[in-house]
Amino acid sequence: MDGFTEVYDTRTGFKQRVPQGWLADPVLGRLIKKSPSQRALDGEIGPAPTADSTVPEIREFAKSAEIDLGGATKKDELLAAVQAVIGTDPLPVDTAAATDVAVVTLPVGQAVDSPVGAPTSTDPAPGSGETPATGDEEN
Repeated sequence: MDGFTEVYDTRTGFKQRVPQGWLADPVLGRLIKKSPSQRALDGEIGPAPTADSTVPEIREFAKSAEIDLGGATKKDELLAAVQAVIGTDPLPVDTAAATDVAVVTLPVGQAVDSPVGAPTSTDPAPGSGETPATGDEEN
């Protein structure tokens, strides 16, 4: 029951991400359904069609995913209509590039957005005569 899922409002078609538990809730889940793209990610409707799929396979997938094909008749149009809703597979990740990550260790007290080697002391500049309580004379 942890995590979020993408749903759409059955009245408006508006998509949003909600906690997964909302789907089973009788009040919160009564007007929402999992989006076709979420159902595809969850493996509930099988693999998405590809350019190698036949027209009947694309139509069958669209029917099981409850995707409106909007009168498309040609294979390219059908596939485009399905991919507009489901999306396309993500680009392959280059594992060599993903493991080539530089690790930088900052000194204790070093702010993340300050340059490496910048002073880490919060003390005032030498000779300024100010202390952390300067300006707090009322208290």
